Parts: sequence; C-alpha cells; structure tokens
Amino acid sequence: MSKFTPPPGYSTLSPYLIVEDPDAVRDFVRAVFPEAQVKAHYVKPDGRTNSLEMLLGEGVLMIGRSSEGFGPFQMMLHIYVDDVEDSYARAQGAGAQPIMPPSEQFYGDFAAGVLGPQNNFWWIAHNRETLTEAEINRRIAEREMGKE
Repeated sequence: MSKFTPPPGYSTLSPYLIVEDPDAVRDFVRAVFPEAQVKAHYVKPDGRTNSLEMLLGEGVLMIGRSSEGFGPFQMMLHIYVDDVEDSYARAQGAGAQPIMPPSEQFYGDFAAGVLGPQNNFWWIAHNRETLTEAEINRRIAEREMGKE
C-alpha cells in the first residue's frame, strides 16, 4: 500500500494547471490574491517560463506551459478566502469573466465563480456554516424537491 509522502513545503495534493501562458496565470493570481507568492520559477533556455509554483495560503499551485501534444487543459479550482466579494471584484478587475456572483450556498459557503485567464474556473469561497454530511444531504433533497 502506498503512503502519502509529500516533500517538505508541499501538501499531499497540489493542483497543476497546464496552460499556454503560465505568466498570465501568475499575474492573475497575484492580482486577485495579493498574498500569493512565487515559490519556484523554472525558465526555458529562450527565457520563457516553463513552469512555476505559487504559494496560496497552505497550498501550492503548480502552473506549467503546454507543449505540442500536451495541453492546455481546463480545470476548476476552489479556494477559501476571508473576503469573497473583494476577491471576486479583483478577479474581474484582472480580466476574469463572472460566472456566479457572490451568494450563499446550500452547503454553508458564501461563494462566487469566475472564468480566469487561460480558461480555468475559479470558485472563491468563505465558509459561513460548518454542516454535517446529513445536513448537506437534507438541503440537497430540499432543493431537488423544489425543482419538481
């Protein structure tokens, strides 16, 4: 059986975006989440970014350049922040398209969604209610019944 053994400074699971322009994503992340830091930056001989890693809170976001036959790939990322409305406004200011305005969600989060550069979705959230699995399932059932 395999054990999870991330190297120091990493968590067990890290999202890895493969995009045409890693620098555009880096600039977007810096604009929306000013506390984000570049952890590592790897450069091709021609000076273009090959890949980079960014620290966002306790997580590492890996961003790599697509190549012939490999990518780009679209992803959705979910990030918890203190101020959803501020991050949502910053994202739009950095060129993101709004997908869902900030609103209360049945699962206890206040959340918003944007489509960022390189066609990746960003779900920006703040947890307002810590719910049990049973409570979330009850709310799902109520929502589904309301659709009938």
